[in-house]
Amino acid sequence: MRTYIWKYLDRISNQWHNGGGLVIITGHNPDYDWKSYKSQMVENAEYKWEKEDWEKLRDDLPEPDFVYECESIAPKVLVFGDNGCC
Repeated sequence: MRTYIWKYLDRISNQWHNGGGLVIITGHNPDYDWKSYKSQMVENAEYKWEKEDWEKLRDDLPEPDFVYECESIAPKVLVFGDNGCC
């Protein structure tokens, strides 16, 4: 497994400030886990406007800022949203 870290990306949350940090722990391509996460958020959206916001998330990921080998038992996507001034 590897831990992929992005210091800051835009369009990774449905908050007003939609950027933030991203960590993906996986044994394969992190793009797969990101797309799976995005699909789950769209599918589980309770309201139409919420679904539309989740659909606006980025489709692809640039090269990560850091990659580390790790021991983990399950893949995980962690979004650290930018709370801005609020």
